[in-house]
Amino acid sequence: MSENTYWRYRQASDMKVLNKAKSVKVSADIVRVTRSGARRAATARIHNHGSAVAAMVRLSLLDSRSNDRVLPTLYSDNYLWGRPALRVEGYNVPQTVARS
Repeated sequence: MSENTYWRYRQASDMKVLNKAKSVKVSADIVRVTRSGARRAATARIHNHGSAVAAMVRLSLLDSRSNDRVLPTLYSDNYLWGRPALRVEGYNVPQTVARS
C-alpha cells in the first residue's frame, strides 16, 4: 500500500519550506524475490520511523556485490542478476541500503 502526497506551489520560493522539514529515518526491507521463468520480481517494504514526512523518497536498484546502480533500469524489466540490494534516499532522508 502506498500513499502519495503532492506538494503544490505557485512560486519556486514556496518550496523553501522543505528546508525546514525534520530529518527522518526510514528502513527498507526486500521482503520477497520471486522468479517466473527468466523474470524476477522484488517486493520491498519502506517504513518511515519519524514523525515528519519523508519527502521525495527515491528507490534505486543496486548490484549487491559492487553497490553500483543497475542502469538502465525500468522496474518492469527486473534486471536482477544475483541478490539485489535497494538504496533508499530522500530530501530529508539519510541514505540506507537494504539487502535481500
